[in-house]
Amino acid sequence: MKKLINKVSVLLIALSLFACTEGNKVIDQVLNDTEIGGGALRTLSVASPIIESGVATSKFSAVVEVQDVNQSKDTEKIDIYVTFKDNNLADGNNSKAEVLLKSIPATSFVQGSREFMNAAIDVTIAELKTKFSLTASQYTGGDVFTVRLAQVMKNGKVYTSTNAAGTVTGGAFFNSPFRYTVNVVCPITDASLFNGNYRVIKDEWEDYPVGATVPVVYDAAFGTLKFKILSSTNPSAVNAGTPYIIVTIDAAKAIVTSATSYSFFNYGSATNYTVTAGTGSVNSCTGDIELKLTWGAYGTYAFNLKKL
Repeated sequence: MKKLINKVSVLLIALSLFACTEGNKVIDQVLNDTEIGGGALRTLSVASPIIESGVATSKFSAVVEVQDVNQSKDTEKIDIYVTFKDNNLADGNNSKAEVLLKSIPATSFVQGSREFMNAAIDVTIAELKTKFSLTASQYTGGDVFTVRLAQVMKNGKVYTSTNAAGTVTGGAFFNSPFRYTVNVVCPITDASLFNGNYRVIKDEWEDYPVGATVPVVYDAAFGTLKFKILSSTNPSAVNAGTPYIIVTIDAAKAIVTSATSYSFFNYGSATNYTVTAGTGSVNSCTGDIELKLTWGAYGTYAFNLKKL
């Protein structure tokens, strides 16, 4: 904030690098290069990206499009590998090295909306507990499972995250990372967990010094999946106590879907500032909050809070 007020103007630049039509020619060009991209498992959807601690039916769930140069017919199966990282070491380190969990044969693929077949990727907590010999108390919020897919071709070649081209793993069209991070979270039924005082860990907008206290309020009448970040302790705003930031969360994914400010922030200049958008994540076990707040045309800035 302080840096922005001292600026005379803000330059907005919109870059349009190129436009291209993603079609069969693009697919063939990449997939025909058998050394780096002979197969791809394009992510169509991730219905459940997390594992909920204490929920016996919890699972990671996604759907991928099986791409090869012969309209999925050259793919024999998809191998699913899993890893477990224990980030809570109070009861010892229960981390597990990568193992093969199971395989999905081509006979289980189903016809997609295009010329390729689709495959459902489901990894249940029951399967993970059995494979890793984990008890319910050995995994909790903050721990991480990793799911890695390997596309096994009928000619014996295998395509996965370690040998796929960047245009495949990170490209906007192919979107085939082969590898998914599955965070373990605690179930959220409402946003009451986020009621209380917080310590500022990072504030790129520069309203608060690191370590300052910020109150967060949950009011069920306001919205069961919303909370307010008050400005009553804001040392930079002239009208501290009047504006607040409204945060809406997606309980199923432990993410922030929107953040906007009620009223404007007055910093003693002719310009008033508001939060127009926001994204981020919430820790459903500890209540910690990590936001990316967009202050209109002035840019997006991190605002991270740790619950006291």
